[in-house]
Amino acid sequence: MNMFESISSYNFVEVNGYAYFSNLFYNAFFKVELKTGKTFFLGNFENEMLAENNLHLEVMLEEDHIYFFPRRGRHMFVYQLSDQSMRAVEIRKKSEGFFVIEEVILKDNYIYFIPKQNNTPIKRMEKNTFRVTNVSNKLIVQGKCLSKDRNIIPTSIVKKYNIQHGTPISCKQIFNGKWYCFIPVGRQLSCFSEGVNTLEFIPLTVVNEIEFQQYLYKVKQELFEARLFFDECDGVKFEEFLEATIFSSVLKENYYKMGKWRSMGEKIWKKLI
Repeated sequence: MNMFESISSYNFVEVNGYAYFSNLFYNAFFKVELKTGKTFFLGNFENEMLAENNLHLEVMLEEDHIYFFPRRGRHMFVYQLSDQSMRAVEIRKKSEGFFVIEEVILKDNYIYFIPKQNNTPIKRMEKNTFRVTNVSNKLIVQGKCLSKDRNIIPTSIVKKYNIQHGTPISCKQIFNGKWYCFIPVGRQLSCFSEGVNTLEFIPLTVVNEIEFQQYLYKVKQELFEARLFFDECDGVKFEEFLEATIFSSVLKENYYKMGKWRSMGEKIWKKLI
């Protein structure tokens, strides 16, 4: 199963038996009924690349609002549950160079975004006004670090089921002492009870599958247009590349302009023979 067929997340929040999360592999917003696996595609996070992975790492529920904190994305998003509205707050400006946000720290009335790259300023946002400013990257921020405030899949479970990249995946105790997490391969939710070294797998069934597949087509097109290559080991099937290539007029136009259509045709021919 490739990345387009997978639905997962590093972290999620639970509200009335539903998990809300930002997808791990590409830009998508989901709601999942934990007991049944019924999955609702709620759309995408606007003003961000559709094909970007790891848009968000940390998420926080506070009263009626869900905060999605950026990792590779440029914005923090605030989803209001009561009216299902979404607000985007620009953390990294378009004019700035790319950087990854490694940590999110809460302190007093501020939220600090700590970059992974050296010589990149720390971003500080005032929570009430959403005003973002730069502060020195030498500043040592002591507060509530969100990455250290979540539970992870127990090592015994990770080893027994050979869960890839399992360590950073967040787990939450929701019902009757059961812990829930999204396995980072395929479309499945897992739950286990403390002291029981077994997993129960719940398939994720997308209720609005047609709408979701139409959106995925746009994600694939953006990915292919940006990378200009294909390889199944990169999580993309050859058939999917052909589909996007044949039907994407934008992709064709770009290749013609760059004089790369012939070389791409040669790659396709070699793959077929």
